[in-house]
Amino acid sequence: MASHKVSNVSHDHQLFQGIFKLQKMDNWAEYLRSIGQSEAKTKVFYLDDEFEESVLDGRACLVKFKLEDGNKLVAEQRCCTDESQSSTIIREFLPDRMNVICICGQVQATGVYVRCSPEELHHI
Repeated sequence: MASHKVSNVSHDHQLFQGIFKLQKMDNWAEYLRSIGQSEAKTKVFYLDDEFEESVLDGRACLVKFKLEDGNKLVAEQRCCTDESQSSTIIREFLPDRMNVICICGQVQATGVYVRCSPEELHHI
């Protein structure tokens, strides 16, 4: 079971905090192939600060996270060697779920994560 953990956010952004369990994912494998990646990882970042990271195949990318519409965390990833593999990931946080849209060129994948209750956290 896939999950996302979001923590260490300010009081104003508690909507973003919690653990989310994957409920539905469409076209995810194709999206990961198009960006050259095959697994998830944990990231620590500051909003609006660009930083460099390496994708699994070793390419260097510049990434910047920004907040939009009060409940959307948007990650823009620009690959330094191949702009065609640049990517945008939009995470929309709602009271009961997190919707994810991943875009790379003409490929788009979507996912829905449901917010876990405290009781469910023991099973993840």
